[in-house]
Amino acid sequence: MSTGRLVVCLLLCLFVAAPGRGQDVYQDSTNHWTLRIPAGWEAASAPEVQALNAETDRAMPDRRFRYTALFRQSAPADPEPPYILVQFTPVALRGATLEDVARLFGADASQALSNAAQRISESGAAQAEFSAPAFDPATRTATLDARVARPDGAQQRVRSVMHMTYDGIVQFNLYSPLEQFSANLAQFDLFLQSFRIDPAHQWVPATSSRSSGLARMISFTITGAILGAVLGILLKRRAAQRCTPK
Repeated sequence: MSTGRLVVCLLLCLFVAAPGRGQDVYQDSTNHWTLRIPAGWEAASAPEVQALNAETDRAMPDRRFRYTALFRQSAPADPEPPYILVQFTPVALRGATLEDVARLFGADASQALSNAAQRISESGAAQAEFSAPAFDPATRTATLDARVARPDGAQQRVRSVMHMTYDGIVQFNLYSPLEQFSANLAQFDLFLQSFRIDPAHQWVPATSSRSSGLARMISFTITGAILGAVLGILLKRRAAQRCTPK
């Protein structure tokens, strides 16, 4: 079985396997954050997420991020339900100023997004259009929106919300069919509103800039993170037909 097919099957299992665990609060002790899981949603088990990382490593061995959590509806009613993949991109932000990070999501982002869109297009898997990322210095978060057109004609919407920490970027990738995104946004917001970073690991901008190479380094890691965010959507289109029990 090809690596791509293995990843597709794995994603399908993540969407439909395992009953709700009745979780209320989710804690990532490694990356130092917590959130409250809304009613009707559940977190995939650690072995499931580890398996997703293992298969993704085979498909994209040069990536610089890790998936750390998957949240899904406990009993989805739609054939393509919304879901959330959380990833962590290690970036040393100690010593970075607001200007350093703002530059990442400004001038430095243009080439990274162009490279990501080109790579996806050349793969033949889909066509992706990215909006200009927005960085909010007050909340120290960045938001990136994308629209993915699949070969079967379906339109997917992706929103990535990135939180800065001293050790890297905690990124929530929100997935939904395009026409249902507005309806699903309220559910996504319940996760985002309850998200908390351990105060000891919250990023506090430096007053003087570190080396200029920081922005370029972050830009490369974000490129990999964007590709990883889109990966789940691109693979999902073949999950039903390739993994349906015979």
